[in-house]
Amino acid sequence: GGEVYSTEKGKCNGIEVYLNPTAEEGQSTSCTKEDYNSNSGTNTKSGCMKWYVYDVSDNGYTMILDHNTSNRIAWATKEDYDATNGKATELGITYFGTQPSGEYTVNADGTGGNNNKGPLTALNQLKDDTENWTIQNRTDTYIAETSTGSGYTIDYKNYKARLISAEEVAAIVRKSDWNTSGDWFYLDGAYGTDTNWQTQVASSTNPSKYAWLFDNTIGCKSYGCNLSLTTGNAYGYWTSTARGGDLSDAWHVRCNDDLSHNFGASYFNRGVRPVITVSKSNIIS
Repeated sequence: GGEVYSTEKGKCNGIEVYLNPTAEEGQSTSCTKEDYNSNSGTNTKSGCMKWYVYDVSDNGYTMILDHNTSNRIAWATKEDYDATNGKATELGITYFGTQPSGEYTVNADGTGGNNNKGPLTALNQLKDDTENWTIQNRTDTYIAETSTGSGYTIDYKNYKARLISAEEVAAIVRKSDWNTSGDWFYLDGAYGTDTNWQTQVASSTNPSKYAWLFDNTIGCKSYGCNLSLTTGNAYGYWTSTARGGDLSDAWHVRCNDDLSHNFGASYFNRGVRPVITVSKSNIIS
């Protein structure tokens, strides 16, 4: 289903697979496209679902779900931000450098917030959405810098799934000169001979090379996705990454075929899209 530029280890451009993360104990998580066809839809959290492999390593296949398991979630609400002490420990978040603090201001349009304590609300929703999954717990961590020498670490050891990082999105689309304090870009910005990352290239008549990264979002067909939603609130989904050097913004993948940092941590019109890593023995051709 996609381009592979390393047959054993490395990046894969959205190889389509089907897997049931809620299979009962002793049963296989493998399932078929026919199983998925009767179970597809945004907000689905159980049963046979479609995933896209984007990385291969000794640990197995890393893949992202083709839809959001929840929508209208802030990256970090004021309530969660103010209750950080207990919340951070519960979510596996620790801090380094200067102890995070500051004002959490929500603007009239819902934008704003503060990003220096990590994706508290998005992680809490991710845990709720995946707590009944029967796949193996994760063992990895993620480190993000919010300002010079300061930031947060997410320990995923009590999670079944994780959030994709903004660095991973940039690596998938091969934007090698990008860092988390950089500017937004279209996923297809360097498509063909175009080198202007803020020029829209993909469209309804020119399909996106990375449609699998923003499928099942509102109105995405105009930006080259495969499957566009016309109802609901799936305008995109959060990454695990705060915008470096910024007070409020967090990175998210949008229905517009871009990785964006606008709106801030308080903005609720984004969702959660789980990433899992499974053993190669769980995938059959």
